[in-house]
Amino acid sequence: MSTVPFEVIEVEAHSTIARELEKHYYNTVKDIIEGPGSGPYTPRGRYVRVREDPDGPDILANDWYNRNGIPHQVSLPGQQGWWPLKLWMMGLARGWTDWVKDKTNDRDNFGTYELRYFNFFNAMKKRIAVQKIQAFWTRFAHKRQVNALTRGPYSEILGPLKSRVELIMVTLIGLNRDPSDVDHGNTLREFIASLVVTEPFREYRLSYLEQNPQTKNPCWNLIQPVLGNIDIHGSLRATYGTGDEVEMIDVDKSSWSHEDHACRFIRSVYQRALIALESEGLQSGDFEGGFMSYFFMGDGENTVDIGNKYWFGFSLLCLLIKSWQFNELYPSNDFERVLVPALYPLYQPHRYNFPAAEVGQIDLSPETHWVSAGKDTPIDFEDLARLGLADVLEEDDLDEPESDTILPENGYPDSDLGESVSGNGEQRDYRTRYRDRYGNLLYLEQVSPTPSELEGE
Repeated sequence: MSTVPFEVIEVEAHSTIARELEKHYYNTVKDIIEGPGSGPYTPRGRYVRVREDPDGPDILANDWYNRNGIPHQVSLPGQQGWWPLKLWMMGLARGWTDWVKDKTNDRDNFGTYELRYFNFFNAMKKRIAVQKIQAFWTRFAHKRQVNALTRGPYSEILGPLKSRVELIMVTLIGLNRDPSDVDHGNTLREFIASLVVTEPFREYRLSYLEQNPQTKNPCWNLIQPVLGNIDIHGSLRATYGTGDEVEMIDVDKSSWSHEDHACRFIRSVYQRALIALESEGLQSGDFEGGFMSYFFMGDGENTVDIGNKYWFGFSLLCLLIKSWQFNELYPSNDFERVLVPALYPLYQPHRYNFPAAEVGQIDLSPETHWVSAGKDTPIDFEDLARLGLADVLEEDDLDEPESDTILPENGYPDSDLGESVSGNGEQRDYRTRYRDRYGNLLYLEQVSPTPSELEGE
């Protein structure tokens, strides 16, 4: 389970490449030129690092593309160069069409499929929607887990311990709490310290983490489609087993990616948890929410975000990785027993420079499944803000589009589209948005393009 990393090119702010990228960052839909004639091929992606001077910072390092694992540019067929993503979608991808077999969302007909005829432009729009959701929740969880393990900020109302518990809990299950579980922090502590978690994590440490101590998190955008695919359950069982440590003794993991090890951990935890709960006579109807309800979810209820059945296992592994990395520098006598000392009263937070969140990268290939978009966010950000767990403006990050240009469903606009920012007659703003290292929204000034530039001349 692996992908070819996007390439990177370093340019100066006023170079031809930077100007071309600027020109199409807010490109209106009527400005698209047809690309070189080509059937589907395997495109490559690359990021453009733009610097005012050779030793200066990359002014696009935290822009929409980098934050979401989406390339600034996509390669043309052969050696014909590179185009900005949107221009590539409009000039090439919209010309590739196919019949697509897609799972129906109708629960009364679960497991059935429908055939739809659409183009790759449409498929890429949906892939972008999914990638954005997966990248956002990865960053969302990463930020709060880092805050819980380091110096906060903590809620003045909740205090340090409850703040840490709430920050961690919201990364695992959002606000999906079980009303009967009044002390969810204690329940989570007991669960993480049980053999259900400690044994799979020990295997993960020996197989991967100790050889890669400064690893980033595994990629949710690679894990979710695999674990949530009901058509390959037999293959998953053969590859990652059922959670029994003995079954992996003779397995050669030398070619496994980080995501393979993560899938093994997640499946092991879920299988062990389900067996443990059922042995106590508990069933799905016994939980109205909370993390234990995730073990009883059906794969047909999968989303691509924090409400996904396997999100709890994924985010739990991310937490355990960070806790282990922190413990290597600030060792705790209780770590081997509890795994996450931050969930306990005597924990002492310290500064620690964790690796950045890994959001993965979008799939550009027309050879892989043309996906459907995920569901809406399952969390009310106003509720999170009232609890001191989020800034209500963070939802803007989740909803932020690639630009303000209207992109029609199939990439073939009507002649009257694309005249303004949002189709309401406002003057268009030819400025590239990017964020600094602190997440502040800034602009890179640009002179409005001439008519000849808009026509692609």
